[in-house]
Amino acid sequence: MAQCAKESALLKGFRVVRLPNGINTNVFKCIDRTEAKRILGLPIGKPVLLFGAENAMSDRRKGFRHLSEALRALPPGSVELAVFSASRPEQ
Repeated sequence: MAQCAKESALLKGFRVVRLPNGINTNVFKCIDRTEAKRILGLPIGKPVLLFGAENAMSDRRKGFRHLSEALRALPPGSVELAVFSASRPEQ
């Protein structure tokens, strides 16, 4: 892919850097989309929007408010929203 970028009309002349994959691809592999949705309990045949960040819904800097506004512009029920977040456990 780096070579294609170097030769592209858009990026020709710019420095292209190849970054190694940050995950172990021997452990984490692509699987069939339908199978992944089935495993995760997500609807099949419906687009799924994934949003995640630590304190994703409570930290205004994460943009959940903007996502919420954008979702209201879509027809009701047209996408499924999957949110993941992390926070410190309650003491």
